Amino acid sequence: MNARVVVGLVAALASASLAIAPPAGARSIRFSSGYTVRHTHATWAGPDVGLTAWGVSTDFSSYTPCKSSVAGLSVDSAWNSSALHNGAELDMFFSVTRSDGRHFEVGPVYRIKKAATWPGHPAFAGQFHVGAYTPKGTYLRSGTVTSWLVNNGVSYGPVFNDTVRFRQSTKSC
Repeated sequence: MNARVVVGLVAALASASLAIAPPAGARSIRFSSGYTVRHTHATWAGPDVGLTAWGVSTDFSSYTPCKSSVAGLSVDSAWNSSALHNGAELDMFFSVTRSDGRHFEVGPVYRIKKAATWPGHPAFAGQFHVGAYTPKGTYLRSGTVTSWLVNNGVSYGPVFNDTVRFRQSTKSC
């Protein structure tokens, strides 16, 4: 994704979040963020691949403007897939949990088929921006990156979840 596309996506998210009906009494801007740090995982991926390891880290940050019920969420993930071989694939998806306990998937599922050392992606390839619905009185509490190996269409477990609880800050409008 080039810089113009990223800027266009951010502008579209910002304008979309302002067009949603404001909840009554919203008087603050909320910032939430968290970083999972780098975790290394390993699993068996079949007889032609054997034991394979990979590393994953993800940075989550969100911003909810005054009188909005949509948080603009930015996710930036990095991985080390250098051990992939013989058709093994590293799959990852991302999710967030709201303060009301609702857990939902956000963004694309990454299917990494190429062996690459840290950080494992060209500039901006591990980033995406989405809007996350945060109705009145709720906020984004945590983020999770889920990763596992696939070999010849077969998923090999276990599935690994790296979760971070978000730091919260608010500012009056």
